[in-house]
Amino acid sequence: MPNWILLSKTEIEELLQEYNLGKHLSHKHIDYALDNTVYIVRTSRGKFVLKLYNSADVKFINYQLRLNEYLRKKGVPVAKVLPTKDNKMIYTYKGKNLIIQRFVEGHYFIRANSALVIDFAENVTKLHKALVKLNIRGGDRWERAHQFDKDPEFCETARGFELSKAYKQYSQEVKVIDKHSLTRSIIHGDLTHDNIMVKCNKIAAFIDFDDAHRDYLVYEIAIALAKFVRKTKVNKDYIKLFMAHYRSPVPLDLNSKKAIYYFIKHRFLVAINWAENHRQKDKRIHEGVGRWVEETIGQYKSISKIPVNEFVKLL
Repeated sequence: MPNWILLSKTEIEELLQEYNLGKHLSHKHIDYALDNTVYIVRTSRGKFVLKLYNSADVKFINYQLRLNEYLRKKGVPVAKVLPTKDNKMIYTYKGKNLIIQRFVEGHYFIRANSALVIDFAENVTKLHKALVKLNIRGGDRWERAHQFDKDPEFCETARGFELSKAYKQYSQEVKVIDKHSLTRSIIHGDLTHDNIMVKCNKIAAFIDFDDAHRDYLVYEIAIALAKFVRKTKVNKDYIKLFMAHYRSPVPLDLNSKKAIYYFIKHRFLVAINWAENHRQKDKRIHEGVGRWVEETIGQYKSISKIPVNEFVKLL
């Protein structure tokens, strides 16, 4: 079973006494959040997200909160983290750190359309223009050039897909990239569908900064564009539309554009490995994770059918 910190109704009621959030009405554990423990809590004053950190230390949680507040002040759509009655942003309960933030109404960014793709591009532009100017450190432990790691610990297979073999092939392909010329910046790090809230066909918020870290800026562009790669096809029109409305804070030369292509492949491979690791450790994990692994394998195969020189023409 994932390392969840499951709470009783009584414990959640006890926690709420530390906040000015009203009386507990109901709560629901989000079982597809695997790395931390997340609850949607309804009270007499509204709807909130209660997030208990399974392992992150206070330094890194503060780093996330600083990023979140900085972006909020810069006009980037993010969720608002709420203080305790004692004005603490992080509360420690039974030895575990937690935050509570206001629930962002809307739905996950599952299906795209032209207007939403344009709004997404414009908000990613806001995000990147704000973050590229920021120079703080706070405990993120990502390797400096993890996309170029030659021998990471990968599952041999996932759902019949030769994952380790695919990564070895990728590690040979990505050697053509000059990593030293790629601009580095703090990035959100996980702009996937369930970390982007949509309301009225607009981006309502970027949520969950658990993967925020300093990396190549084009890696975040790759993560954003990966949304338009499906297991049945690559939506070239949406990729072109996104790039037409995204205003990069740094020039994107040919090396950067090729890096985007390879980093999309990298993103799919590490995502498959992450999910498969969780699934193999506990077969009782939400079945949706298994389906998601199969979908991501299909996405990797789909992008791999397009030659890099053809892909960069879309950018």
